[in-house]
Amino acid sequence: MNLILQLIKEMGADTANAITLCMGECAYFKCVKGVALLSSQKITVVCNKKLISVTGENLTVAEYFQGDILIKGDIYGVQIEKS
Repeated sequence: MNLILQLIKEMGADTANAITLCMGECAYFKCVKGVALLSSQKITVVCNKKLISVTGENLTVAEYFQGDILIKGDIYGVQIEKS
């Protein structure tokens, strides 16, 4: 059994729109349509009809390829809102 898939299912999400956070050091998002805001304190990505903002310090986009994005830095928070 895959623990991450089980947690995603229990939260009512699906694997196509998954968010993974790793101990405040990185955030991984799938199905990203674009980047709406990019600074060292805040990165906002567009996923379907939602805006997802990552806040913190020293934030950088480590990888961005085929709709998947990896954000690294000192992550303090993540906020999801409808666009």
